[in-house]
This record gives sequence, structure tokens and C-alpha cells, in this order.
Amino acid sequence: MRGAVPGTVRVKAVRGRRRRATRRELLVGVPLGTFALVVMFAVPTVALTYAAVGTDAPFLVNAAGPAKGPAPTSDRVAGAVIGGLWAAALVALFGFAVPRRLGPPGLTVDERGAWLGRGRHRQQLLAWRDIAAVAVVPADRAGQDPLVRAGLARAPYLDLYPAAKADGDPGTPLGSRLVTADPAAAGLRGRRYVIELDAAAQNLDALSRAVDHFAPGKRLTGPAPD
Repeated sequence: MRGAVPGTVRVKAVRGRRRRATRRELLVGVPLGTFALVVMFAVPTVALTYAAVGTDAPFLVNAAGPAKGPAPTSDRVAGAVIGGLWAAALVALFGFAVPRRLGPPGLTVDERGAWLGRGRHRQQLLAWRDIAAVAVVPADRAGQDPLVRAGLARAPYLDLYPAAKADGDPGTPLGSRLVTADPAAAGLRGRRYVIELDAAAQNLDALSRAVDHFAPGKRLTGPAPD
């Protein structure tokens, strides 16, 4: 991915641990979600059908009731406008907004800190002032890395040590990547964020240079101790 220091660097990440929905959440969420989807698509379908064929369509009536009087032109125009606007909103929602928020997970490093998000949508920031240390662990160090050998990470990954207590909420991008293990250096917290990166990521060097540029002295180098 593109980005050169001192600009922004983006790297594809691997999805963090998912929090499983509770039984109560499923019992409430699934029916409500299904109902919402049905209504979402039924409104433009009915409105546009009424605009096209009026009351000739089955189950469509107007103010004339079951007698199904002819659909006035003004009503059909109103149906076309309502259906068209609703359909346009659905296209914008499912064509742009939803894919943007459900895109592949990614890591962005810039002058503010390290961001986690999906696609180009940034969801959660860990600012440089809140980061005690950073380690960029490439795939070729997997055999020497204690987290990899312990099954707690898969290289390449970014090891982010927070300066304060880590976010433990598994529902957040950072919280879903929380790991507790021996730190890579004395004085660091063992409870930190491990952000696994896409194995095909080709810009780990650019990521390391970005960390050095935006947070001088915070990047750890060399293999982690056992």
C-alpha cells in the first residue's frame, strides 16, 4: 500500500478476535434485523410498483379501498418520487457506506498515532502520547519470536505497548487484539495490543520508518527476549 514518510502509511491487518453474540442478543437482534431488512426493501418496491402500474398490481389499493379505483397521476408521481429516493438511499447505503465499514481491517500510522479501522474508515486511535513502545515484527523473525512460538501471534505483526491501562473491551478494534505475555523490554506492560498484519504486506520497512519519524525513540529493535 502507498505511503512514504513523513506521510501516512497504511497496512492491511488481520481481523481481531470476535466477540460472540449472547443468546439474548441473537433472540432480539435477528428478528429485528430481519424485520428492518424487509421494510427497507418493501417500501421502494411497493412505491415504484404503484408508480408503474397503479392499482393493477395485486394487493395494492388506494383511497378507493378494495374497489381498487384508478390511481391518480399525482399519486403515481408521488410513489415514483418516494420509491426513487428510497432506492437511491439503499444504493448509497449498500454500495458505499456498508462496504466502507465492512472492508478489510487495516492499520494506519500517521502524525497522530496508530489507527485501526476497516478499509479507509478509521475507527479507533491510540495516540503517540499514549504509546510507551512499538515493535514491528517481520515474518522472518517468527522462529525467534516468543509470542509466535506461544501461539499468541502470527508474524508479521505490530506490538503496541500502551503507556496506561489497555482497553479490554473485546468489542473495540484494539480490545479485540489484546494479549498478555512477557514484555519485550523492562519497564513495559505485558498486557498490550498485538496487531497481526497481512502476510503479503510489502511495506513493513515504510511502517518502521513512519514509527521512527512520528515517535522517535519508541520503536524497539532486535529480537524479543525469551
